[in-house]
Amino acid sequence: MGLIFWVAYFYFPPFVLTTELLLVLAYILLFEWPRICPLDRVWCWALAPIYPVFPFVIMVCLNSVLFYRPVLFLAFVLAPAFDTGSYILGKAFGRRALCVPISPDKTWEGFLGGVLAIGATLLFMIGRYASITGLVALTIGVSVVALAGDLLESWLKRAAGVKDASQVLPGHGGLLDRFDSIIAVVLFCYLLRDYLAPLLARSIIA
Repeated sequence: MGLIFWVAYFYFPPFVLTTELLLVLAYILLFEWPRICPLDRVWCWALAPIYPVFPFVIMVCLNSVLFYRPVLFLAFVLAPAFDTGSYILGKAFGRRALCVPISPDKTWEGFLGGVLAIGATLLFMIGRYASITGLVALTIGVSVVALAGDLLESWLKRAAGVKDASQVLPGHGGLLDRFDSIIAVVLFCYLLRDYLAPLLARSIIA
């Protein structure tokens, strides 16, 4: 699935990736959202326009403006980096539970792994052009919102009594399970788009 998105981003006009994003959103709303938000949970459906619809609208907006497209790329790199770093360090050294009522498997050590992965990724992508203060603030901000996005979806699933949003991706769950952190990171990057876009443009040109 990742390959499909990256190929669309790099080798096709923006409307192709936009179409893919809208198809993902449609699948989530038609098949996964009813699973974690049964029809009798009205408040949950009232949440849908804000989460997950609005973040996907933001993705489409970023993808539609050439200057901001690299910001979308950055978000799609940072969120998996956080998940990967959290998984590796959490599995190897995880001892202290972070949020047992919502997600018992998450640990502070895993969160630290995510922070380190985010920091290394930002240092590689924009480190030459951003200040140390900016890099630290971005690292902490992205890490916190990525964790928040993950915990929000975990809370919704736990409230619904399901482990995964669906089984469309064997071994990984549903599309929403893969996009939970991305959704949060995209919103954060969108708010900082006018700061991030010039840094990314300088990095690309260099």
